Amino acid sequence: MMKQEGRTKVAFRLMQGHAEDPRVVQSSGISAIDAAAVAAVRDAAYPTPPAELAGKALEFAVFVEFNVSMR
Repeated sequence: MMKQEGRTKVAFRLMQGHAEDPRVVQSSGISAIDAAAVAAVRDAAYPTPPAELAGKALEFAVFVEFNVSMR
């Protein structure tokens, strides 16, 4: 059994509830995990921002952790 796990830090800009330009800022050391982390951030559902933030870009950096067991 092979087990892969890792933690990747992904930065992105949130505009109108959509992640723009997601990019790895701290690699897990495993390219497949890094790519999956970027895809998770890009494809996630984000809430609509409150009216006072409409049209403004918000910058975020989040850790995405994976623990995958392969048989």
